[in-house]
Amino acid sequence: MSKYYQELQDFMRGLRVVSTHCHHKPDEFFDDDFGLRKIIENSYAAWCGFEIGETNEEHELFINKLRHRSFFFWLEKSLCEIYGVDEALSAGTFALFDEKIREAHRKDKGRHIRLMQEVCNYDKVIQDAYWEPGSDNGHPELFNATFRIDSYMPAYDKEKVDHDDQNAALLFGVEFENVNAVINHIEQKLIEGKEKGVVAVKCAAAYERPLDFMPTSKEQAGRVFEVSREKRRKEDEKAFQDYLFHEVCDLAGRMNLPLQVHTGLGSLAGTNAMRLLPAIQCHPNTKFVLFHGGYPWTDDVLGLAHLYPTQIYPDLCWLPLISPAKAESFVSELVDIVMDGAICWGCDAWTSEERYGALLAARHVLAKAFSAKIKEGRFSFGDACGYIEGILHDNAEELYKMI
Repeated sequence: MSKYYQELQDFMRGLRVVSTHCHHKPDEFFDDDFGLRKIIENSYAAWCGFEIGETNEEHELFINKLRHRSFFFWLEKSLCEIYGVDEALSAGTFALFDEKIREAHRKDKGRHIRLMQEVCNYDKVIQDAYWEPGSDNGHPELFNATFRIDSYMPAYDKEKVDHDDQNAALLFGVEFENVNAVINHIEQKLIEGKEKGVVAVKCAAAYERPLDFMPTSKEQAGRVFEVSREKRRKEDEKAFQDYLFHEVCDLAGRMNLPLQVHTGLGSLAGTNAMRLLPAIQCHPNTKFVLFHGGYPWTDDVLGLAHLYPTQIYPDLCWLPLISPAKAESFVSELVDIVMDGAICWGCDAWTSEERYGALLAARHVLAKAFSAKIKEGRFSFGDACGYIEGILHDNAEELYKMI
């Protein structure tokens, strides 16, 4: 790596960080059973299609299949650094890693929080507790919350759930009789949430439907409440969800809450960020935070950020873990086209160990992208450091009003 790459890495090691997105597990998750298996099973490595298994042979197969996957690489790098193990994770070292993790968490029940504060250098994290929308996990000193709206998408029918098995009617113990009741409930929760530290709204509907939320009348949206389950049509459900999303866009704009939107991957079909164009055009006062670079359709986010500079805020969260190479090129292009202060980053993980791996991946991507800009003569070293500090801390602090 170049001299500038190493110097930028050295600079970032001392930076305080604001992470815009995570799903940190509650305190009770980090119990006496918290070890290597639990970390892996609650990481993106578990999304790769292979079971970790029980035996040494199964561990070896799992690790060999994933050895060079980015999800695994950065998690392994984090574990080696945090727990002081110089050997690679393998079937032969599995027990060593597991015991070090268990022992550390047994001795310090608050370790999962201290890892974020003292190893990740987090000042603040925006928590997306999809199981308890608007929750700060009981740690307001570290977490601000985003209010997830996905559980409202099936709120017209208690027998339906979103992709995380949630339904707002069941979560909050209420009966929604019509569209107005749903929207009013969301608005009241956002008002209450802002007083308790909610700083954003979140939509992850891309895990189960396309992002083409079209302008829809209240009458069309209300049909799902007026017909029986047997007579309900897919277009009725979509009309309700479309209307709900636009109402949330309006609420977010009026309440000055950035709207975080999962773009790309998920259900894949129709999840590219350009599908959001009608909603962006309909709500000029709403700040749309586009997560994950829209991967694999990163050009969509670049185009939208260029055309709507005061509305579109690209967030790098998850992308460095998915593909460092794509993240590097995305950052390089973003810097060319967006205004200063627009780019943020979030770790997007469930445990502190994977969270540190996500930060290592982000540092690597930023060091590569900006060392190239320095060599090109586009940035001085000082300018690059300032821009990086914005991405990892200052931009989020300003966007989400956490100053």
